[in-house]
Amino acid sequence: MEEDKLICSCFDVYKSEIYKAIKGNELTNLQEVMDITSAGTGCGSCHESIQEILDEVLEN
Repeated sequence: MEEDKLICSCFDVYKSEIYKAIKGNELTNLQEVMDITSAGTGCGSCHESIQEILDEVLEN
């Protein structure tokens, strides 16, 4: 099993939390993920990683 990965160090948000938020709330864009999880609302350096997770979830 893949180890959960810290995506947003500003707010301590892990990949699994972002994944669950996207699936559970039917999120479709970066801003929605930021609004629900707070990930990406600090320094912003994780935006690309969040977008990659979002794209991965939406493809499936």
